[in-house]
Amino acid sequence: MESNPATSAPLAILVVDDDRDTAESQAHVLNLYGFKARFALTAEDALREVAADAPDVVLLDIRLARAVKSLSKTTSVFSVTGCNEPDDYRRSGAAGIDLHLVKPVDPAFLVGVLRGIATSRMGPRPVEAP
Repeated sequence: MESNPATSAPLAILVVDDDRDTAESQAHVLNLYGFKARFALTAEDALREVAADAPDVVLLDIRLARAVKSLSKTTSVFSVTGCNEPDDYRRSGAAGIDLHLVKPVDPAFLVGVLRGIATSRMGPRPVEAP
């Protein structure tokens, strides 16, 4: 797996899932791609993590979105859920979710989205002469 050379500081990601294996493995894979990922297993832990050191992106269950958004206006919040009905997407939007992802999430797609965020946060780069 390749690292993320496009950024000078890796994108900080918090993975929140009540299943330890899922949370650890998702954070581990993201770290392998060059991101700075950590995980939390409960809503309370996630809120403490965001309050102490707000990540760039939080991957979590839709039920936690409003609380995380209230703590950090600059954090992108993605729901990672098994919910795939039209009402679920409406609830995501109402909760302030930036991206509604349905499990299982394709890692290549997620890494592409995260790299896009990292690149956009770097701002415009000067064009080098040929």
